[in-house]
Amino acid sequence: PKLLDIAASVGLRVEDVFYNRQNFFFPEKQLFPHRSFVSEVKELDKYFKNGAAYIVGKLNGNHWNFYNAEKKQNTQNQVLDEDMTFELLMTGLDTRSTAPFFYDSKSTFRKATEESGIDKFFPGAKIDDYVFKPYGYSMNGLLGKGYFTIHVTPQQNCSFASFESNIVLQDYTSNVIKVLECFNPSQFIMTLMGNRASMSKLIRNESDSHSKPGLNLEEICKKGFSVQDDIFLKFEHYDLVFLQMTRKETAKR
Repeated sequence: PKLLDIAASVGLRVEDVFYNRQNFFFPEKQLFPHRSFVSEVKELDKYFKNGAAYIVGKLNGNHWNFYNAEKKQNTQNQVLDEDMTFELLMTGLDTRSTAPFFYDSKSTFRKATEESGIDKFFPGAKIDDYVFKPYGYSMNGLLGKGYFTIHVTPQQNCSFASFESNIVLQDYTSNVIKVLECFNPSQFIMTLMGNRASMSKLIRNESDSHSKPGLNLEEICKKGFSVQDDIFLKFEHYDLVFLQMTRKETAKR
């Protein structure tokens, strides 16, 4: 890839590689090599050493494809910068929540951001937003040294929204709830991945036996969700918290 050539030309080398995505609804409509995760892994292995591929979650349901290639080195005495990525992958969005993401020539991109409540996720952030014709939404936001990005497919038959951020917090619970209240999904995958320097600083609710570092599951479940998958993976320098949650049948949307 051109990016690797540019990096090599100025003396830079790859430290860590992370590639992930949820399973596609229509894999047959993707361009090669994205029709299957196996093909993607083969392509990545051409460029990176020590690559490892994982499928996290149910193979016969929504799951998370993850590829990791890390430089094998001893970091015991090395001071690592905080590095955290938080992600929500939501399906089955409520139709009332997706209304702002259909193109309206009489409206503005900013209005879609404000009507949906996205502008309240990180007050004070710089936001670049866009509504596609005839539907679809994308935005990128900057807050200090961190970013957050959102992409929405609002069609009812394949509604999907993704939220990703590397803004380092001690607790992500309130942010999770803000995002869920914005999109009101029937199901979602939530991942929190960070190096040990970041994970060690996350707050844990000791009164909740099911809580995770930086996530109060009791509060999230109060919003009408139940945990379907609860997985923890430990890599060489990073830890991964993976949760898949669905809306309780009796909960009102």
